[in-house]
Amino acid sequence: MPEIKVKHVVSCSTEDTTHKADNLLSSDTYRKWKAAKPGEKQISVILQFEKEEHLHSIDIGNEGSAFIEVLVGNSSAVRDQDYQVVLPLKLGDCDRFCFTFGHSLF
Repeated sequence: MPEIKVKHVVSCSTEDTTHKADNLLSSDTYRKWKAAKPGEKQISVILQFEKEEHLHSIDIGNEGSAFIEVLVGNSSAVRDQDYQVVLPLKLGDCDRFCFTFGHSLF
């Protein structure tokens, strides 16, 4: 499957000075986004695609998170209720899918 083109970062809750959310727009292999401070309780990023897309898989790198959640919505979404959860993943689920520090393809 070809990669889906991300148009831009709509917003992010926090970002490291080196590992900015804009790194997720890069088509090369270095696409890290990290929180400004290690151990932050919750961080989020909202990405907008070029056009409506069907997701067949998603590649997520994890550096110590206990919970990962992927939500989807359309560009008219204005409240949290306008998004649908497509991937809730708790640390216990990672026994099957991933390591606390690593990459997983869902």
